[in-house]
Amino acid sequence: MNTGDFILFSDESGNPNPKSVDPNYPIFVRIFCVFRQDHYSNIVAPAFANLKSTHLGDPSIILHEREIRLAEPPFDFQGDEPKRQDFMRELGDTIAAANFTMVAAIVDKRQQLRVPNQASALDRLAFNACMVRIRDFLNGCNQATLPTPVVVEAQGRQQDDALRQELWSLSAQWHTRGRTSPRFQASFDDKKSNTVGVQIADLAARPVGTHILRPQQVNRAWDVLQPKLYCDPQGNTGGWGLITIPSRPTRQNDEAPE
Repeated sequence: MNTGDFILFSDESGNPNPKSVDPNYPIFVRIFCVFRQDHYSNIVAPAFANLKSTHLGDPSIILHEREIRLAEPPFDFQGDEPKRQDFMRELGDTIAAANFTMVAAIVDKRQQLRVPNQASALDRLAFNACMVRIRDFLNGCNQATLPTPVVVEAQGRQQDDALRQELWSLSAQWHTRGRTSPRFQASFDDKKSNTVGVQIADLAARPVGTHILRPQQVNRAWDVLQPKLYCDPQGNTGGWGLITIPSRPTRQNDEAPE
């Protein structure tokens, strides 16, 4: 059986429970990073292993956005700020050099949302929105019916099962409506598995959410990530690679139209 050319990696940022609203981060983000499998295996994964070996002395160290942002060990570099800045600069360069397409859905929990009061409700909503656009992207790359791996960071059995069910339901809807779709093959990886693609998704999710919350704030990670967003033929990312729920008035290369 032929396999698809692409592999998807996904992670989240924020709490998917609609009842829990953090005033400092009142959103939930689900993000996907879409790589060509050969590029990921031959270029991206070795580049990140080299980055870790060079700056941290161990390619098995997990890159976790929160620990890096808060400069927690080993990302504090024992107080050596020049070394930490060198690492941060090369990390940004390594992500910038990686060729991937990004799709993110951002749910504003301060708005009224018609979702069940379930812990995974917002994640299913955001996951669905992302997968619709990813299907469009893959179909546009002549991957209409090919098997495509989807690697999601595990969040616990209940939430993982909910996403697996969401993907199955979405595929069934497309089939019923006579629409072609790649055969998505979902797996859920613990962060300890050291999957580079999942770590990249983790590094990307919060900077995207922060941009939506505070677009005027200096956000170097966003500057690196923005060119990787899926876009329409005119270059607009709103509603394509950057999906806001509920939708907001259009701004060039930002939110989707009402």
